[in-house]
Amino acid sequence: MTAKVHMASSTVRAIFWGIALAALQANGSETDISDIVEKVRSHEVKYRNIEFVIKMTLTSDLAVTKRSAAAIQSSTGRIRYVSQGDLFYFRRDEEAFGIDGQRVNMDLLMAYDGVDTRILEQGLIGKVYVGRKEPRTSPRPHTMALQNCLVTSSLSDFLATKEYFKGISHAPAIIGEELYNGLHCLKIRDEYGRSHPTSVRIMWLAIERNYIPVRCDSYFRAWSETLPHMTARVPDLRELAPGVWFPWRMVHTLYASEKLPQGQAIPYQTIELKVEEAALEPHHALDFFRNVLFSRGSPLYEIQDGQIMRKYQADGCSSASAVR
Repeated sequence: MTAKVHMASSTVRAIFWGIALAALQANGSETDISDIVEKVRSHEVKYRNIEFVIKMTLTSDLAVTKRSAAAIQSSTGRIRYVSQGDLFYFRRDEEAFGIDGQRVNMDLLMAYDGVDTRILEQGLIGKVYVGRKEPRTSPRPHTMALQNCLVTSSLSDFLATKEYFKGISHAPAIIGEELYNGLHCLKIRDEYGRSHPTSVRIMWLAIERNYIPVRCDSYFRAWSETLPHMTARVPDLRELAPGVWFPWRMVHTLYASEKLPQGQAIPYQTIELKVEEAALEPHHALDFFRNVLFSRGSPLYEIQDGQIMRKYQADGCSSASAVR
C-alpha cells in the first residue's frame, strides 16, 4: 500500500510540474537573475559549517585527442575539506601519472586560522599568506559541478558578477525551468569570453535541492554550438539534515575538441568524485587550522598583497608567527 501511495504521489507531482513548466514556456519567466542570486546565497549559508571527504578518480584516453607533454593520463586521490565559520582546512592527497608514466605530485595542503593561510605544495614548498586564500577550486557544494569551468568563487558571487576570472566577462540569464532526472530545475544560460562571447554554458539548478547545480554543459562556439566540449552530471544527492542536500556523486566528462567540428562527441577524459563521508557542524580546535608542517630546510615564502615579503628555509615549525 505504501509503495502504491508513493507511486501515485510521484505521478501527481510529475503532472503538476509538467503543467507548471508548460505555463512557464508559454508565458516566459519573470524571475530576474538577481532574485536567484539571493535565493542561492540564502542556501549557501547552510553549508558554512561542514566537513567532508571526497574520493577522486581521473581516467584519460589520450589516443583520441591531441596530446600535451603535461597531460595527465590517470590519477586517484582524496580531498578532505573543513569549513568552520571563517576558518577552513583543505587537504588533497593525489597520485597522478603523466602520459610518459611518470608520477606527478599533486598534493596540496591549505589551512586558514583567521589570520594567515598556510600552504604546503607537493609536500615541499611552503607559503604563508597574510589573510585568507582559498584553493582555486574550493570544493563548495554549489560549485562542485562547475569546477572545470573556472568557477573559483561561491555560486551566488559567480552569478552576480560580470567578470569572474582574469578578464573573462559573462552574462548569466534565466531561460526557463525544466525537469531533469525528476528534479524541478532552474535553467540558466551563461555566455562568456574576453572581448566578446566565445563560449556558452547551460546550468540546471535543482530548486528543491538548495539550488545545487545538477547538470552543466559547456560549448566552445569555434568547435561546436550543438555538441558540448565539457559536461558535468550530479546523479546522486543526499540529505545531511532536513532540507540540506549534498552532491554525493559527480561525473565530469571532457570531449576531444578536434572531433567536435565533425559532429562527433568522443570523450577522452572522465573525472569522478564520490563523497565518502559528510557532516554538518564540525568542531575543531584552532590548532587544527594551523597544522601545516613545513619540513626543515624546505623553501618558505611569506606573501602579503600578492608580494613576496620574505623567502628563506623553514626550520620545521608550522606556526606562521614562529617563522616571522
